[in-house]
Amino acid sequence: MAERVTLTSSTKSLRNPYYVGFWTQTTPAWDWWCGVSPDYRVYMNTRDGRSEIEQVLPEFLQPGTYTFAVKVYRTYGPFAVNVNADVVVGNTVLTPDTSSSPEPALGTNMLWTQTYSIAATNPLMGYPLKIRLGAGGPGMGEQRQVAYDDVSIAWLAPKIVAVTLTNHTITLDLNYLIPSATTVIQRTHSLPSANWSNVHSFVTIQAATNWTEQVDGAREGAFYRVVSHY
Repeated sequence: MAERVTLTSSTKSLRNPYYVGFWTQTTPAWDWWCGVSPDYRVYMNTRDGRSEIEQVLPEFLQPGTYTFAVKVYRTYGPFAVNVNADVVVGNTVLTPDTSSSPEPALGTNMLWTQTYSIAATNPLMGYPLKIRLGAGGPGMGEQRQVAYDDVSIAWLAPKIVAVTLTNHTITLDLNYLIPSATTVIQRTHSLPSANWSNVHSFVTIQAATNWTEQVDGAREGAFYRVVSHY
């Protein structure tokens, strides 16, 4: 079965000095300050302008499920307005399936998370991934602040998350299926022989599902795996 895959070079902490230089300011340098401090956090102080910073990752969009996370800090003063932490493909900001972005209390931080289900038919397939952080806007009239740390993005492959056997019936719970891709359940009775055969095939239309079959009592054992074609 497929395992969770963490993008090796795309899962980054801002505390790793190697990646600090990859952040690029993308907004005009007026009436704001934006940069990476000695503690490797990205800080943004805004008043009447907007700060944005982004990093182009060495990976490209592929079908599957992505999870994006970042710690958002409010270290002092009023919290910045229009704070965003986005995954961008090309010049398109991806719309998450789920999103959690609670505002931190003064002197604390909160974990922001987003998930994305990328269909095999997505027209942005093959374009590079970016992470974009931003805050601020015109006419605030006072200095506001936000900081970011521990940015990460991970891709999750289709996988069997649970197996149950009841009255000679086996049920496989599947998750992270790829929308618009053909998912195949395969079975073998001997791992060393690697003689896998298709026992079910369907086009996935949702993130999670299950599949059931009767088990032949005369068989000594069976092994299953899930494969997606796109």
